[in-house]
Amino acid sequence: MAELAHDRVFVHAGVVAWEGKGIVIPGRSFSGKSTLVAELLRAGATYYSDEYAVFDKHGRVHPFPKDLEMRTNGDWKQTRHAAESFGGRTGAKPIPSAK
Repeated sequence: MAELAHDRVFVHAGVVAWEGKGIVIPGRSFSGKSTLVAELLRAGATYYSDEYAVFDKHGRVHPFPKDLEMRTNGDWKQTRHAAESFGGRTGAKPIPSAK
C-alpha cells in the first residue's frame, strides 16, 4: 500500500493524539511502540496507529487504525486488542504532528 501512495509517507511507528497534536513513536519491532501506545491510551490519548505514521505533504498525520498487536513476555505471537480496550478512542481526522 505504501508503494502506491505517492502523496503519503509511511513511517514504522505508533501514533496517538494528545491535545490536538500527533505524538509519533518510531521504532523497530520489539522496541515497545505498542506498549507505549497502549499506556498513552490509558492516560487519555486518542489512537491513530500501532503500525504506521502516515504523513501527508503538509506534515499532518493521518489515521491508520487497526487493532493494536501486543506481545507478552518477549513472545513473537501477537494478540489483537481494540483501542477501546485500553480506554482510548480512535481518531478520524488528520492532525499536525507535535514539534
